[in-house]
Amino acid sequence: MKTLQLLVSVALCVASVARGEIVILDGPVAPGDPIKSDGSKPAIGIAAPKDSDHSAESNKSPAKKPESIRFTNRDQLQGTLDSVSTEGIVWQSPEAKAAITFGTTNVDEIRLGSSGAPKDAAEQFSVMLNNGDEIHGKIIELNTKEIELETWFAGRLTIPRGMVAKIVPLKPNSEAIYEGPTGTEGWKISNRNDQPGWKYRDNVFTSTTQATLGREVKFPSAFSFDFNLAWRGYLQLSLTLFSDSPENSGSSGYMLQMNNNYIYLQRMMRNRGSNNLGQQEIPNLMSRSKANVSLKINREAKTIALFIDGEMIRQWTDTGEFQGDGKAFVFYTQGQSQMRISNIRISDWDGKIEQPGNETDKTEEDTARLANNDKVSGAIESISEGKLTLNSSYATLSIPLGRVQRIDLKHDKAQEFKPGPNDVRLVFADRGQLILNLEKFEGGEFVGSSPAFGKAKFKKEAFSRVIFNPGAKRGEEQDDELEDGSVGGNATEGLSE
Repeated sequence: MKTLQLLVSVALCVASVARGEIVILDGPVAPGDPIKSDGSKPAIGIAAPKDSDHSAESNKSPAKKPESIRFTNRDQLQGTLDSVSTEGIVWQSPEAKAAITFGTTNVDEIRLGSSGAPKDAAEQFSVMLNNGDEIHGKIIELNTKEIELETWFAGRLTIPRGMVAKIVPLKPNSEAIYEGPTGTEGWKISNRNDQPGWKYRDNVFTSTTQATLGREVKFPSAFSFDFNLAWRGYLQLSLTLFSDSPENSGSSGYMLQMNNNYIYLQRMMRNRGSNNLGQQEIPNLMSRSKANVSLKINREAKTIALFIDGEMIRQWTDTGEFQGDGKAFVFYTQGQSQMRISNIRISDWDGKIEQPGNETDKTEEDTARLANNDKVSGAIESISEGKLTLNSSYATLSIPLGRVQRIDLKHDKAQEFKPGPNDVRLVFADRGQLILNLEKFEGGEFVGSSPAFGKAKFKKEAFSRVIFNPGAKRGEEQDDELEDGSVGGNATEGLSE
């Protein structure tokens, strides 16, 4: 969009049995447990940073992303959030001589430049509430009435137990082997009609033609390959892992092809053709316009597992010779549809696939799923000092939290709550979100209240997005799509017109 148009817009819309106690000792899971370049300029005043690639020349962390405010008519403006109050949103823009005040009615969301939790943050658990909120932190205590969390972004929060639906231990974030993109350096981009087939801007690669986008990286024995994908039109994209060249998508390695509602995996062998390892239909894929894609690769086990939006789609096992010697990955757009790739992260993986809870298995009891996929149910009495105490029908169990994979709590539907007219949705830069009745933003802190934890202050650095009027019904395009010049962000992003 043009600055002049935006400034004009701004001006215009200023059972009873013998019982005992069983103690489950901490320790390793026993063997046999399931294994389960272009030339476009960056935004004003922001230098184009190098990619974070810890296996190559750069060890720099991704630079802070620019902030932007987006309106309900899809106009947007880069700048800095100054404050929020009952008077409106005060925004600092490099395009304006003085701060601009906007009413919240016409603002859709603000995208912040946050990078998430500091490395020393003691975030051990994700606590999911019955309204969809997800807050992460260290569990100080859970008892029959409430749960107490210590967070790096809001201090100590106390939440009624009846509002808690699920608790999931968070794995420590492994250092990224690659994280980006934050520039074109180190990438190999094929040309189309003498122009780069992929264009980079604001932490996103976009393509509207047949073209390859590749990069060399040192793949570990087991790793996770994650990225956000958005598309307009037909979905026609392939990703080759272990390619012998960042400029060739079909010479060697494994090619994952995403075509409309089908996913294919092929083993590519130099000078020996290819073998189809199997396909999987995803009936609702074409009804979407975005997805978070995660591949879990175990070279020793010769397995590749695909997850889309957190749901496991399929795991392939190569019964032949594993083609994992190549040192590059390559994206390839196979048609003329618009493709958008962002938030690529390659990191070490422990080789375990967590088994999701079965929603049809819901009972009127608390349940705890253990690391070896055992499940125990009953009444969770407490979580304290690194132990979970659960009263089952046959014994009292004392379980180290390190052996717990997931906790589902019986929760009170009467305590569910929905967004109100003055609420905002704060989206964490790492994972999760919360609904807050926002009183103000000033001094780098959001101040507000929630039926879950009362009044609290939250550090701006924890969040990537502030969504206004979250209870309003939005079409997918209005809620998720970004203009071509928008910033990156935490969630998968849509495409421009």
